[in-house]
Amino acid sequence: MSYSDEAASPQLPAREAQKKSLTKLEKEERFWGWIMIMPLLAGLIVFYFTPFFQNVFYS
Repeated sequence: MSYSDEAASPQLPAREAQKKSLTKLEKEERFWGWIMIMPLLAGLIVFYFTPFFQNVFYS
């Protein structure tokens, strides 16, 4: 296949080609994944980012 043949053949973008609907199990796993990571995110915001930005603001 030459370069002109590749350019002429229509292809879906990679993102659209891989798009599929999630099953109920996958949705549930994604939900519980977010639930499990929320304490880490809350801790980072409260104990790391808030003091960091306060320090930058006050200095």
